[in-house]
Amino acid sequence: MIMSTAHLDSIITLAQSGHIETACQACDTALESEPNSPELLHLRGLLFSLSGKPNEAISFINRAIQHYPQSKYWSNLGNALTATGRLDEAERAYRNAIALDATFGVAWFNLGKLLLHRGRPLEAAEALEQAVRLDPADVQSWKTLGDTHDRLGRFIESRQAYEQGFALTHRDPEFAALVAYCLERENRMDDARQMAEITLASQPEHHLGNLVMAILDRRLGRAADARARLLAMPDSTLPLPQQVQREHELGVLDDRTNAYDSAFAHFARAKTLQASTPAFVEVDRERYLARLDRLIELDYSWMAGRKRMADDGMRDPIFIVGFPRSGTTLLNQFLNGHPQLHIMEETPLLAILEQQLTDMQIDAPSGLATITDAQASALRVQYFDHARAAHPEWDGKKRLVDKLPLNLSRLPIAARLFPEARVLLSLRHPYDACLSGFMQLFSPNDAMASFVDLRSAALLYDRLFTLWDKMHASLPMPWMPVKYEDLIVDPEGQMRTVIQFLGLPWTADLLDHTSTIGKRGRINTPSYQQVARPLHRESLGRWVSYAPYFKPLESLLLRHVKAWGYDIFPAR
Repeated sequence: MIMSTAHLDSIITLAQSGHIETACQACDTALESEPNSPELLHLRGLLFSLSGKPNEAISFINRAIQHYPQSKYWSNLGNALTATGRLDEAERAYRNAIALDATFGVAWFNLGKLLLHRGRPLEAAEALEQAVRLDPADVQSWKTLGDTHDRLGRFIESRQAYEQGFALTHRDPEFAALVAYCLERENRMDDARQMAEITLASQPEHHLGNLVMAILDRRLGRAADARARLLAMPDSTLPLPQQVQREHELGVLDDRTNAYDSAFAHFARAKTLQASTPAFVEVDRERYLARLDRLIELDYSWMAGRKRMADDGMRDPIFIVGFPRSGTTLLNQFLNGHPQLHIMEETPLLAILEQQLTDMQIDAPSGLATITDAQASALRVQYFDHARAAHPEWDGKKRLVDKLPLNLSRLPIAARLFPEARVLLSLRHPYDACLSGFMQLFSPNDAMASFVDLRSAALLYDRLFTLWDKMHASLPMPWMPVKYEDLIVDPEGQMRTVIQFLGLPWTADLLDHTSTIGKRGRINTPSYQQVARPLHRESLGRWVSYAPYFKPLESLLLRHVKAWGYDIFPAR
C-alpha cells in the first residue's frame, strides 16, 4: 500500500496548524501500515524535530535516507545534527544534499549558516551567495549573507545584502537599521542617519537604530546626546551584540572626557560580553599563540639564499605588516594616492597560499626551503589569480600593495615566492598599539581574540615581535620600519622616505589621504572612522592616561619599547 499525497498533506497541515501531537499520532498510525516509506520516515523525523527531540529525528531521517536518499532528507538531517551539536556530521549532511542536487537552495543556506556559526565566514559567504542566486526572494538568506559579510568586514557587500532584504520586506525597520549600521561604517553619515530614522519612526525603542544614532551623534560632536541615547537603552531587553556595542561606545565617550578609569571599565566589559557571543564559539587565542611559538622555534637561514624567480611579467608586491592598530591602514591610505600602486585592503592571499601548501603536504614555512622553482611559480600564479578575483578593478599592471598586519608571520612564504618584494613594517609605541587594540571591537578570529584584555594583547605583541627578531635578518627582500607617530607628525617627510624606498616617483596626491577613501571604496578595518578625519595627534601617547594598567605588563613590552627607540613616557 502506497500512502497518498493527500494523506501526507493532511499530516503536514496538522503540524503547520500547531497540532504537533495529533500529527505525530497520525504519522505513527501511517507507519504501522508502511514502515519503510521514506516520506513517512522523513516526516516523522521532522515532527520529532518540531517536538524538540532531535536525536529521535536523526534516527528516523537516517532510515528514510537508507531507503531513498534525497537532497531534502540530507538537509533536514543536517538540521537535526546541528541541534545536537554534531557539527562535523551536520556539515557532511548538507554537503551530501548539495551533491545530490546543487540547485537545492535550502541546503546551501543551511550550510552557509552552519559555516558562519563555526567561524568560517569566507566559506559561509560562498555558500550563501549560491543560496541567494538560487532563491533571490528568500529574505533570510539575504539577512544571513549580510551578517556573513559583516563578519568579514565587507561593509559594502553587507549593506547590499541588507538592502535586498529591505526591498523584499517593503522597508522593514530591522533591515533599515542594518543598512544604517553599514552606511555609518562606510562614512556615509547622512545616509546612515536617514535609514536609522526610518527604523525609529516606526520603532522608537529599536536597539540597533538607537545605537547607530548614538554613534552618529558622537562622531558629530554631540557627546551628551550620544550618552543620553545609550543610557536610555534598557539592559533587560538589549541583545548581546548591542550590549557589546553600547559598552564600547560608552568607553569611547568616557575616554574623550578624560574619565579614564570609567572608560577602561566599559572597554573591559565590552570585551567580556563579546567573548560570550556565538561568534566566539570556535575562536581560540591560545591556538594562535601556539602557532607563533612553533614559528619562533624554526630556522630561517634558508631564506637568505633565495634568488630571483623566473620573469613571469608580474612585479613582486609590497607587503605592509606589523601589529594591528599600528598605522597600517593610514599608511595604506597614503599609498593609495600613488597612480602606480593598487591597494588591497586585508585580503588574505598569503593565508590562501599557506592552505594550498598544506593541501600539497608541504609544511609551511619549513617546507618552502625544498619546493621546486616550478612549484613556486605555480603558487605565484595562484596569488595573482586570487588577487584578480578579489579585486576585479585591478588592471594587472599596477604594483600590488598587500596590507594585512599579521602577515608578518607569513613573510617566509613571501620570501620564497616574491624575493624582490618590499616590506613596510608598521610600528607604533607598543603600549599604544596594545591599548588601541583593546579599545577596538574586532571581528572574531584566533588572532584578534587576544585583544579580549590588555595582558593578552601584550602577549600577542611579545610573541609576534619575538618572531620578527628571529627571522628578519634572513629576509631576502628589503624592509623599512614606518612609525605611526612619524606619519602623524611629519607625513610628507615620512612618505617621501617611503616612496624613495619603494623606488617610485613622488606625487603630491600621496598627502591627500582623506580624498582617497572614495577611491578605495571601503576600509575593512576598525580604523574606518579615524582615517576619514584629518590627521590629529589625539592618539599619540594615549597609553600614558592608562599607565597603571601597563605596570604589570612591563616584562612583556618594555624590551620592545626600547628596541624600537620609543620613550618610556612620551610627551603628549
